[in-house]
Amino acid sequence: MFLFSRLKTLFNRSALSEEIEDGLNCHIEMRIADSVAAGVNPDVARRDLGGNRLGRNRGCV
Repeated sequence: MFLFSRLKTLFNRSALSEEIEDGLNCHIEMRIADSVAAGVNPDVARRDLGGNRLGRNRGCV
């Protein structure tokens, strides 16, 4: 039972971390889109707001 509880906790933390990262990436992608709309080169906007660690838009609403 203890092992199951530990695995459940580990999974929930992982899911929460993934959800937070997805949310942050979504907001960063929206900021990049705003910069591009204002005339900034997409590569420059991406570099200024997060560098290469960002993925492309992954379904941000």
